[in-house]
Amino acid sequence: MLQSDASHIRFESWWPAFVKPILLKLLKQDDVSHAQWFELFTTVHKICSWDDESHHKIHQALHDDIKSFVDEAESRVSVHLDDSSLLRAYKNEWETFFAQCDYLPKPFYSLENVMKKSTNSAVKQPTSQENYVKSV
Repeated sequence: MLQSDASHIRFESWWPAFVKPILLKLLKQDDVSHAQWFELFTTVHKICSWDDESHHKIHQALHDDIKSFVDEAESRVSVHLDDSSLLRAYKNEWETFFAQCDYLPKPFYSLENVMKKSTNSAVKQPTSQENYVKSV
């Protein structure tokens, strides 16, 4: 890739325009086309490869976006007053979120590789049993 092309691959231009909308679709279990899914992998890889500071930015953005999604789910659950409907709402939200836990980390393997190599990372290094996206 030419250096002039690489200058356009920045977290700030790709995350809000492309990665975040797909991430939110995945969290909400909305349809994501095969082309979008594939492009998510390649985009995250490009960002991690060409933007030296991207791994911290991506980790923080993942944390913020997933936390926002969980906060919204909490708001949807908390409107239920009786125990039975509260339990059903909680179960539904948990199943929706948990179903994505197997798929959500996959596009971010490039991020994990970069963060494992980073010696001065402020992010806790995961054990072999966990990964960065699941830890968020």
